[in-house]
Amino acid sequence: MNTDGSEQTRLINNQAGDSFPCFSPDGSKIAYEEHWEICIMNVDGSEQTNIINNQAHDQTPSFSPDGLKIAFGSRRDENHDICIMNTDDSGVTNLTNNPAYDGTPAFHIRAYLSFLFCIYKLFCKSFR
Repeated sequence: MNTDGSEQTRLINNQAGDSFPCFSPDGSKIAYEEHWEICIMNVDGSEQTNIINNQAHDQTPSFSPDGLKIAFGSRRDENHDICIMNTDDSGVTNLTNNPAYDGTPAFHIRAYLSFLFCIYKLFCKSFR
């Protein structure tokens, strides 16, 4: 799509609820949530791949500044936590693991990961 909103192109055409798109730092990929799963695709919509493929409710993906990892919100333990994984679906790690709500992760240029904690507090963790 152009900055004026013209020339829009549909990238995904299915019945699932697709949301929370996030561009990779180099602009070649888009991570997104599709019906509680984390997926990744090329910016032209090709090679749509579910990279997490489990029963947990996973959402709100965010690429790390180097593009090698994706942070995301998850309910793996019936609790909203922040997890991180490699873009090839390896090395899933729960970063927060506490009873409070942790969600909406976002990486920053200096490799800090921020997310909502207890809904109103913002927590930042250095991830290097």
